[in-house]
Amino acid sequence: MSTAWLERDELWRQCAILNFMNDRSFQDILEWVVLGLLIAVAALVVLWVGGWLFTFLGAILKELAGFVWALLRVLVPALIVVAVIYFVVRFVQKPKAA
Repeated sequence: MSTAWLERDELWRQCAILNFMNDRSFQDILEWVVLGLLIAVAALVVLWVGGWLFTFLGAILKELAGFVWALLRVLVPALIVVAVIYFVVRFVQKPKAA
C-alpha cells in the first residue's frame, strides 16, 4: 500500500498546475494577478471610451439623418412637380401625326 501512496504522490507532484505554483514565488504569482487586473481595467476603459465615442457618433448620425429627411421632404414634392411640368410641356410640343 505504501508504493501506491508514493505513485500517487509522484503523480501529484508532476501535475502541471502544481509545478507551476511550486516553481513560482509568492511575488511572481502576485505580479501575474496584478497584471491580469490591470489588463481587465484597461479593457473596461477601452469599452467605456468606445461607448462614449459610439454615443457621440450616434448623435451625429441622427442629426445627419434628420437633415436628409428634411431635405427629402422638400425636394421630393418639388421634383414631382418638375417632372409633371416636364411631361406636360413635352406632350404639348410633340408634333401631331396626320
